[in-house]
Amino acid sequence: MSDKKISQLDLTSTLSPAAIIPVTQIDTMTTLLTTFGVTAATLWAGAGGTGVGTYFPFPNDTTTPVTTGDVGKVAMNDGSGTAKVYALSAAVAAVAGSWQVVLNSTLQSSLNSGSGLNFTDINGNGYSVYRSSWLSGTPTPYAELLQIKAAIDGLGLSLTVTPNGVDTITITENGYQGYSIKANGMPSGSFSVIQLSLAACPASPTAFPLGKIVGIQGSNVIISSNLVETYTLSGSSSLDEQVFNTANYASFDFQNNTSIGAIASVLAVPGAGGTVSMFDLSRYTLGNAFSYSFRDQLLGLILGVNGTTATVLHLNGLSPVLNFALKASWYGNNH
Repeated sequence: MSDKKISQLDLTSTLSPAAIIPVTQIDTMTTLLTTFGVTAATLWAGAGGTGVGTYFPFPNDTTTPVTTGDVGKVAMNDGSGTAKVYALSAAVAAVAGSWQVVLNSTLQSSLNSGSGLNFTDINGNGYSVYRSSWLSGTPTPYAELLQIKAAIDGLGLSLTVTPNGVDTITITENGYQGYSIKANGMPSGSFSVIQLSLAACPASPTAFPLGKIVGIQGSNVIISSNLVETYTLSGSSSLDEQVFNTANYASFDFQNNTSIGAIASVLAVPGAGGTVSMFDLSRYTLGNAFSYSFRDQLLGLILGVNGTTATVLHLNGLSPVLNFALKASWYGNNH
């Protein structure tokens, strides 16, 4: 093939293969493609509109298999090790946090003036109670727990502190509030997390996006590994072109979620039914909760939009790394 590379062919053409490429070269292409597990006939029949490029096979799911009618959609690996048409994971309700402080004579003897509890709210504001301020007299362990309760109550936070009458107080959010609590200088065994405060998670694309479905071959789904592909866009199609020139960033208000959201909207995430959507920052509670509640898998960067078609630069390989980094950050801030 001296006049046209494989990646330049348009398989959506109504012309026959022989009208474009000599038969002898088609035979050579078929041999080469078959060597990599893809038949030329499959590529021809399964092309979704961007032509031949690079592809890889992935096992088709046997329960909800991908069909030829799904060509052009986003495929996912939801942890089953098989390819399925992309579907969003259901929303998850918020969970209120709870913690406990235990005090007996042994633990009390290990407390010092710097022992205390540090509270951080959903906006990152910090509050603290320390023994240097709550201790009055020489109380029994349980009496000191009541002093700790009074100190926490005095912070005015949306928390309920409940003593058990023996050796424990339980600190509970009044509904989800996004608090994190850490012990500072408290002896081991005196403070523990019963339930972390967990933000609500909206319906999200949590499965790994494999890429664009281009065909079926036997028990495998053939998926594009081209760097750039086009997809059907669902949801908003309003792309702010200013974000592609960093010279415009000087006029952006990075204290304003609207400006940040405009920049984030160029990120392509899988949408319902195998479509692609612009990342919508407004779906999330920001602050301390964001690094937990964010669970979107990233497909890539939206380079342009034409009607309901989005051109996407694939960056899906970075998605697990991004999610891991955010979860590690959240875990570190809440333990």
